[in-house]
Amino acid sequence: MNAAELDGRIGEGWGGLGANGTHVNVVLAQRSSPTFAAAVGMFAHPSPGHTPILVCVGPAQTSYEPIWPPTLMMNKATATDARHETITWGAAQLGIGQGVLDAVADGLLETSGEIEVGYNLSEKFWRQGLGYECAVAWLKFGFETAGLDRIVAVAHPDNTGSWRIMEKCGMRFRGNEEHYGFDCVVYEITREEFLDRHAN
Repeated sequence: MNAAELDGRIGEGWGGLGANGTHVNVVLAQRSSPTFAAAVGMFAHPSPGHTPILVCVGPAQTSYEPIWPPTLMMNKATATDARHETITWGAAQLGIGQGVLDAVADGLLETSGEIEVGYNLSEKFWRQGLGYECAVAWLKFGFETAGLDRIVAVAHPDNTGSWRIMEKCGMRFRGNEEHYGFDCVVYEITREEFLDRHAN
């Protein structure tokens, strides 16, 4: 089974015993698909108690690394207290991460090797520099926290505001490619390029 066939499929996971157990839904998305676009939207419009996270694994929290292919997790129930947060963003993501890694090892998932940064703002917030701040924050997280080597971004050629943000961030034009069913401009930046440009 390849990534296109898995796109949009939903998996479920359970852990612990009721009523202190946890139930998590996982949506798989192929890069540039409508499912992927919806996942990016999760990051653009978070709600209190519902924090989308990039699933990471590791022997200790200080050495967590993102799994490949990149997997996003959004909790179904609103996290209202510290215990719920620990279960949701602690134990649950480790279980999901191990499941995805096992699927890659068994040849059920293909890795793309690319991470895309995205941003989406309501029109009333345009032209205030917020898109740039958001993009830089995501790039900073990707390179400094997640340890990524390269990040890409795509936009419709007519969306000049979006690709100007990419250029302002220091991203280089890679070319035109098909994404989301459209011809899009593609930009990319490496960790070294970003850190050189945005060194504190």
